Amino acid sequence: MKKKWLTGFRKPGCSRKLWLTAITVLAAFFLISTLNTCIREGKAAGSIENPSIAVIPISNSMCDPEMEYLSAGMHDAIIGELGSINSLLVKSQSATQRYLDSDLTGQQIGNELGANIIVKHSMVCTDQGMRLLVQLIQLFPEEKEIWKETYDLELSNSLTIYRDITKQIVKNVRADMTQQEKTRLNTERPVNSELYKKYLQGVFYMNKLTPEGVKQGFRYLNEAIAIDPSDPLPYLGLALGYSNAGHASDAGEGAAESAKKYALKALELDSTLAEAYTVLATNYLYREWDFVATENALKRAISINPNIASLHYTLAWYLCLKKDQLPAAEEEMKRAMEIDPLDPICPGYLAWLYFWVGKYDNAIEAAQKTLELDPNYPMAHYIMGSAYAEKGMYDKAIESHKKGAAVSPALKCGLGVAYARAGKKKEALEVAAELEKYNSYWFTWGLADIYVALGDKDKAFHWIEAAYNQRHDFVPWFKNYVYYKDLYNDPRFNEIMNRLNLPA
Repeated sequence: MKKKWLTGFRKPGCSRKLWLTAITVLAAFFLISTLNTCIREGKAAGSIENPSIAVIPISNSMCDPEMEYLSAGMHDAIIGELGSINSLLVKSQSATQRYLDSDLTGQQIGNELGANIIVKHSMVCTDQGMRLLVQLIQLFPEEKEIWKETYDLELSNSLTIYRDITKQIVKNVRADMTQQEKTRLNTERPVNSELYKKYLQGVFYMNKLTPEGVKQGFRYLNEAIAIDPSDPLPYLGLALGYSNAGHASDAGEGAAESAKKYALKALELDSTLAEAYTVLATNYLYREWDFVATENALKRAISINPNIASLHYTLAWYLCLKKDQLPAAEEEMKRAMEIDPLDPICPGYLAWLYFWVGKYDNAIEAAQKTLELDPNYPMAHYIMGSAYAEKGMYDKAIESHKKGAAVSPALKCGLGVAYARAGKKKEALEVAAELEKYNSYWFTWGLADIYVALGDKDKAFHWIEAAYNQRHDFVPWFKNYVYYKDLYNDPRFNEIMNRLNLPA
C-alpha cells in the first residue's frame, strides 16, 4: 500500500524535483494546520509542559535600605498574582525567600525547588523614581531568557503592574487561563500610595514575628485603615497578623476572634481574597469545629488561589475527618509539599497524618525527610518516636522522644507513651505527673494518650473530656486516632464524639 501511495504522486512524466516539491508543500500544509490547531486550543508549539515557577526575591541594595519593606512586598505580591492561575504551580514566598542574593545558578535553584522556570526582578531607584526590571527564564535543558520587560513603578500603580507581569508570564509560558482569571487580571487595581506604603510596612514588620515587630505592624495597618476605611488590604493584613501572632506577642489572648473579625471585614470589601478565606478556614476547623463552614471556606480559597501550601494541608486535615477520604488527604499534603518544598511543616504534617491512621513505616519515612530539612524539628522526632513505639522498637522510640523533648517540651507526652508501651509504668507516670503540673489545655491530649497506653481508661476519659471542654485543636480527629481504637466501643467515647457533629 505504501508503495502504491507514493507512486500516485510520481505520475509518468513528472520530474523528481516536482515530486519533492509536492511532498514539501504537503508537509508545510500539515505543519501549519497543526500549529493552527494548537493555537486554537491554547497550546502553541514550544509551550512549557507543567510550568512550575519560582519567583526569586530581589535585593534592595540599589535603593534606600529603609525601603526593604517594598522589595519584600513586591516579591510577595508577584507570587500571589501568579498563584491565582490554576494552570501554574508557584513556589511559596517562604521557599523562595532563602535565595535572596544567592550565588546558586538558576538550574541549581530549580533542582532544589522542583521548578522549571524562574522569575528574576530587580529594582533601580533614580531621581526620576523607581524602575522595575523583570526577567522570565526557562531553566531546562539549559537556562534561556524567554521574556523581559521594564516598568516605571509607583506605589499607586504597582498592583496593576503586578497583574500585567502575570499576564505576560502566562502568555510566554503558554499556560491556560480561565475567562474568570483573564477578567481579574485585566481589571486595574489602583491604590492610595500612602495607604499601600503603610500596608506594606505593617505586613513587613509583623512577618518578623517578634513582639516589637507585631506591635509596630499593627500600628502601621491601623494607620492605613484611617487613610481609607474602604480598602480591604489593611484588614487582610490584620487578619493574617492576628492569625500568626498568637505565639509572638500578647495578642495571643483573643487573637483568633480578632483574626476572624478582620478576615470577614476584608471579604466584605473584596470577596476574592484567598488569604482571608484561609484565616477563616483555619479558625472554623481548629477552634469553632464548624465543619460545613470549613469546607466552604477551603473550596472558595482554593478556587481563587490554589498555590497556598497551608490551604492544602488544612484541607488534608479536614479530609482526614472522613475515613474514606484518607487517600485524598494524602494527596493534599503532597500538594502542599510541592508548593513549599523547603518548609518542614509540610512533610511533618504528612508524617503525622500517616501516624494518626496507623501507617507507621510511611510515617517514619516522611519524618526522616522532615529531619533532612531541619534536624531539630520536634514534630519529626515525635512522629518517629511514636511510630517506633507502635512497632515495638522501644529503645529507638525513647531515644527519638528524648531528642524532641529537649527541643520542645510540648510533645513530651510521646515519651510517656513510649515508656508505657515498653512496660516502664513508673517512668510513664512520672512524665504524666510532670505534664499535669503545667495546667495547660495543650497537655490534655497528651495525658489522655499516656493513660490509654497504660490501660487506665477512666483517667484517659478524664483527660479526653478535659480536652473537649478546653477545645483542644486535636479533638475532632480523636474518632480516627489509632491510639484510641481500644476506646471505640466504649459509650463514653461515642458520646463525646457525637457532640462534635463531624462530617459524614
